Amino acid sequence: MRNLNKRKLTCVENQSCKKRSRCDVGDKNDNDIILKSENKTRKNIKIKVDKESKEKKGKNINDKEQDDVIFMNDVDGYNTEYFKNLKKGAIIEMTLYNWMVFSGPITLRANKGINLIAAANASGKSSIACALVFGLGYNSNILSRNKELINFIKKGEKKSFIEITLKCDEEKKYICIKRIMNIINNKVESFWFVNNKKENYEKIEKIQKEFNLNLDNLITFMPQENVSKFSRLNPEELFECTLLAIDKKLLDDYNYLKKKIEEKKTGENKIKTYEHEIIEEEKIINDLEKKKSKYENLRMLLSRMKLYRVKKSLLLIEHKKKQVINIKEHIESLIKEKDTHFNTLKYYLSELEKCHKVINNLSIEYSSKKIIIKESLNKYMKLNLTLEDMEKQIIKEEKIMDDTVQNIYENKECIKELENKKKKIKEEIYKLEEFFNEKKDERINKILTIEQNKMNENPSIISKKIKNINNTLNDDNQYHNIKEKELQNDLKKISDENKKLLMKKYNLQSEYKSILDKLKKRKNYKNIQEEKFLNSIEFTLRERILNYKKNIKNIVETYNLLNKEYIENLKKKYDQIISSILK
Repeated sequence: MRNLNKRKLTCVENQSCKKRSRCDVGDKNDNDIILKSENKTRKNIKIKVDKESKEKKGKNINDKEQDDVIFMNDVDGYNTEYFKNLKKGAIIEMTLYNWMVFSGPITLRANKGINLIAAANASGKSSIACALVFGLGYNSNILSRNKELINFIKKGEKKSFIEITLKCDEEKKYICIKRIMNIINNKVESFWFVNNKKENYEKIEKIQKEFNLNLDNLITFMPQENVSKFSRLNPEELFECTLLAIDKKLLDDYNYLKKKIEEKKTGENKIKTYEHEIIEEEKIINDLEKKKSKYENLRMLLSRMKLYRVKKSLLLIEHKKKQVINIKEHIESLIKEKDTHFNTLKYYLSELEKCHKVINNLSIEYSSKKIIIKESLNKYMKLNLTLEDMEKQIIKEEKIMDDTVQNIYENKECIKELENKKKKIKEEIYKLEEFFNEKKDERINKILTIEQNKMNENPSIISKKIKNINNTLNDDNQYHNIKEKELQNDLKKISDENKKLLMKKYNLQSEYKSILDKLKKRKNYKNIQEEKFLNSIEFTLRERILNYKKNIKNIVETYNLLNKEYIENLKKKYDQIISSILK
């Protein structure tokens, strides 16, 4: 571990009263720790510190362990001038509690110059280095060790803290960073305090940048595991790391100079390219001057060519003027012919107008007839719709009739079954009557035989019993009579319904036949009328149009009144008018 301010070597005193119970160093023999210190006069001093063992018999084994505190003895004391000379970020003091080997609280206080910690293996030297990393807000990637923070807290403990005091500005003498770690459900929760005020981790990161700690720099802080990384650094990287360790501004200045050097190199390269481009452009300019002289010669030749062309065009104009005079004379003669032709055209156009009037009248008649046809067609469509509705109703009624026939058939079978049941019931009733009559006679005989002996004693009681027996017999007879009447009424109702359904069926069939006959007659009559009407209109119109066309062709061809193109255009227009009328 190397700090930026070169401080002098000091010694470590172990003031613990007991041997560490949870320390990984389990040596029974006493070990001597020799620390070398170098004072201002460069004299070597050797100090021996003996570890105290449990040799005192007066102490009990079950006594509570005392806190181990290791102090870095202040040989010359903190001088105010020396404290001022310390750089910002120098470590003044560090306190550990339940951290790795130490149970604590253990306080380490730095002295002037270089501070060197020398002790036996597994005595806690690397624990102090790890505490520096985690106490200043860095993670385990710097150490290249176990990545989980829970493994750095002492086994069996659930609370630990690291407190580090750093040199600050002259106004603020020092700054105290404290990290408290609690284990809850096998997870570590960290709390940060700066000068006994709770802060976020962002504040710790700001302190890292402000104090230029840079523990991730291998020159500032180099654990054993990262020695191989340090050996792989090239000279430039080593130089950058040393600049960062001394002062970050130096590294920024170095990077700025590097950029400027690179910019200078790029500028020199650009100058070379520009010089090369200038040479090429000079060559191009020389070529252009040669081409310019050639161009001027060509321009002179072109100007002569233009003059020759102008003379040629003037000669052509004179020739054309003569031709124009001849053409004008020819046009005047044609105009005279035109006037004669136009007079004949006027006559034919007047006749055409008359024909158009006739056609318009015919078209009006045709439109009126067409309206009548449309109305008749609409009526026809309505009748078709009514017919379809009637046919649907007829189909429905036929279905109803089929259902009624099926019901009648089923009712007939039911009637047969009911009649069979009725016969069976009558037979059973007859049998029951015979049985009851027999029983009645038997009971009467029994009662008479039994009661004859008691006739003399109570004749009134006997008469009452006879009445009761007769009443019971009468009730049975009445019940059977009621059932017979109900069955007869049901049979009558079923037979009446069957008769009604049959009557409906016959009526519907007769209506259906009459409607079909009427519809057929109407359809035939309308179809005949429509065909006659349409045939008569088409035939008359076609004859008139064809005659008209033939007459026009004959007139034009005989007298040569119009050109063929003009006649064709007239034909097209005429055909369009007729097609629109027919539509």
